[in-house]
Amino acid sequence: MLTRPAAPRRLRFALPRRVRHSWVPRALMGVSLLFLLTPLVTPSGGPGGTVERVPVLVGPVPARTLIDPADVRWEIRRVADLPDTPIAASPEGARTLVDLAPGEVITQSRLAPNGPGPGSTLDPSERAVAIPLDAVRPPLVAGATVDVVATFALGEQAMTETVAAGAVVLETTEQAVTVVVPAHLAATVIEFLATGVVKVVLAPPT
Repeated sequence: MLTRPAAPRRLRFALPRRVRHSWVPRALMGVSLLFLLTPLVTPSGGPGGTVERVPVLVGPVPARTLIDPADVRWEIRRVADLPDTPIAASPEGARTLVDLAPGEVITQSRLAPNGPGPGSTLDPSERAVAIPLDAVRPPLVAGATVDVVATFALGEQAMTETVAAGAVVLETTEQAVTVVVPAHLAATVIEFLATGVVKVVLAPPT
């Protein structure tokens, strides 16, 4: 009669109770702490995890213009990718010193340091003069470049000359346009406003 061979015995290896309850949990805890304390690495291989919420321009904003809240969106960006100059904390309502481009992170150095007032962007060598507008006028927006042209009487003849070329529009309303002219020409423009007719003509950007 054939007998069924006995199944092979399974060999079991058990760690001693002292070892099983001492170094294994501690080793697992050490590995976990090592994983948690290891700095995160970005795909590019540099240190990551340091980010900042910053204001970014949605569209272009000309120089000497107030920044509208709709012009700004807030993004999370890596500190390593930000400009070295201080970031503007509240750019909404501030006035720009220079032209700003879409996607640009708004820094404090690009904004008028003395508040949003129209005169805050003026250089000491500049003055802002308001010129009345007629019903017929060129399309004017803040930041546009214009020539200030005066027509005046010289004896029996009418003379026309450019008083200030390359002036920049600071603000415009239905009644007047405020332009920035060199300080030494401000009195001349005002004199022509009192004695003649002064108009602005659109000019190419300087």
